[in-house]
Amino acid sequence: MNKIELNMIKRIEAHKNILFFAAVILINCAMRIASRNYISWDMNGFLLVWYDEFAASGGFKALKDTIGNYNLLYQTFLAAISYLNLEGVDRVQAIKALSTIFDFLLSFLTAAIISEYKKEKLFEKSFCISFAVMMFLPTLILNSAYWGQCDSIYIFFMLLTVYLLYKEKYIPAFAVLELNRSEERRVGKECRS
Repeated sequence: MNKIELNMIKRIEAHKNILFFAAVILINCAMRIASRNYISWDMNGFLLVWYDEFAASGGFKALKDTIGNYNLLYQTFLAAISYLNLEGVDRVQAIKALSTIFDFLLSFLTAAIISEYKKEKLFEKSFCISFAVMMFLPTLILNSAYWGQCDSIYIFFMLLTVYLLYKEKYIPAFAVLELNRSEERRVGKECRS
C-alpha cells in the first residue's frame, strides 16, 4: 500500500463509529423513503382526516376544539405540520416524517442512556450499536414509516421522563410526563373523528 492508502485507512479507522452511525442513518432513510407512499386504513380513515381538519381550521387555532382522539401533544404536532399543506407538501409524507423524526430522537436518546450507563462517550461502540438496534427494529420502521403511527413520539417522551427521574430532575420530568399524558382532553366540542 502506498502512503495515501495508508493515510485513508487510518482516517477511516479513527472515524469508524461516526461512519457506522452515518451508514445506519442513510440505510434507514432509504428504507423509510421506500414506504413513503403506502397509505394504511388508519392513515386514510383518521390521520389524514384530522390533518385536513387542522389545515382547514387554521392549524393552531383549531386546538381550541379537540380533533381526533389522540392526546394534546400529538394534536399540536398535527396542527404544526398542517401548515405544510399550504406549501404543497404531501400530507401522508408530512405525517410519516413527523413520526420518523421521533424514531431518530428515540433511538438517539436510548443510545445516549446506554452510553452513559456504560460510562462511554457519545458515538463510541455502545452508542452506535444501540442506535442501530433501535433504528432497525421492525416495529419502529413499520409504525412510523409504513403506517404513519405516532408510537415513537409517546415512547420518546416516556423514556425522557424516566431519564430525567433517574437524573433526579423532578420538575422537568413532571413537565415532560404531563406533556405526554395519553388521556383524551376535551376542550370544547366533543371529540370528532
